[in-house]
Amino acid sequence: MAHLKAKNSLLQRKLTRAKSVVSASNRLNSKLKCDVKKARTREPTKRIRDQVLQDSLSPFFTNAQISCFQRGPKWQRVKNWDKDDFKTALSLRMLSTKAYDFIRDLKAYPLPGKTTLEDYFGSFNITPGFLDSVAELISFKIPSMDKVDRITAISFDEMHLTKAIGKPKILRMLGLS
Repeated sequence: MAHLKAKNSLLQRKLTRAKSVVSASNRLNSKLKCDVKKARTREPTKRIRDQVLQDSLSPFFTNAQISCFQRGPKWQRVKNWDKDDFKTALSLRMLSTKAYDFIRDLKAYPLPGKTTLEDYFGSFNITPGFLDSVAELISFKIPSMDKVDRITAISFDEMHLTKAIGKPKILRMLGLS
């Protein structure tokens, strides 16, 4: 009988410890439920909103375009346009200046402004040889041209063109001036 009393005493101590563990777990569970409820009702921080926006839009837009959406109505002040942004803007502007201006004014798709395009392409350095990037840009314009107009040759004869002479000519060629 003494053996059973000792075993009973041991089991009671184990039960008491188990009850205290369950009690502590219940308190922690209640605290976590309150934290979850607060987190659901709390407004996310700007950093979290920006990260979610970046993750959601990065497959479709460049970093400069995403920063336009993050800035809200002041998106035309973006300075970090990349090469792809300029190629897209120039391609659309070559197809239709009215469509370019309409999309830009509507703020449906972030695009660099006319002055930004002029500055970027006004300081456009051309190296000797075949220009893959120019060929790619011309390929956007060719489908809308007549068969006779499709025969095109671009050549530069001078070693250096001054900005006063070079900038307006290159801008007229690209349809920006």
